[in-house]
Amino acid sequence: MAKKLQDLHDSQPRRPIGRPKAENAASLETLLIDVARKAFFEHGYGATTMDSIRLAARCSKVTLYKRFPSKESLFRAIVNDAMSKWEKEPAFTPPDDANTLEASLRWLADLSIRAALSEDFSQLNRLLFSESRRFPELAEALSRAFSSGLENVKRIIIEFAERDQYPCRNPDRAAEYFLTSIAGWTDIQVVTNSRPTPEQRKAWVDEFVRLFLASRSAW
Repeated sequence: MAKKLQDLHDSQPRRPIGRPKAENAASLETLLIDVARKAFFEHGYGATTMDSIRLAARCSKVTLYKRFPSKESLFRAIVNDAMSKWEKEPAFTPPDDANTLEASLRWLADLSIRAALSEDFSQLNRLLFSESRRFPELAEALSRAFSSGLENVKRIIIEFAERDQYPCRNPDRAAEYFLTSIAGWTDIQVVTNSRPTPEQRKAWVDEFVRLFLASRSAW
């Protein structure tokens, strides 16, 4: 493992010693996040130390701890970075034909699955499965992504309840059932290293949304 961490160190470009210029601060944070992501994914959260990240990034302790005072803060930054990347994807914008509850839920279900099975979130979930008992901060950091998804689903449900004049008694619970059902299916794909094809994903989404809407009167 020591050799692997040394290889990670050797793969990074050498940086000049001294305080980074203001225009380089953002790129330095990006570098630290990238180095930490690679180390966590390859060696695990518990086995990675702040010192190994510092050495791999070729920066001083002051530089690292000023930006990220702990491994937990680095892990949160990795989660936020993964979320930000997805929020910039074209698929994150609702399509023009998402003008019904069914179409909107299909879009949200497909988006959630694609995000959960992306490389970054798949690796983050593997870390969560293997190390969250020892490091509960992993689950706390990932809960933000889940909470954001819940709010999106809840907003769609409330919007169409008003538009369709079909009252929803508990949009929070309906959103929770919707997203946890998807999370259960994607978790199985992650732990079994399965990669559903676009056709398989679409078939699952179509059937799931149909079943979910069949219980609409119970929401």
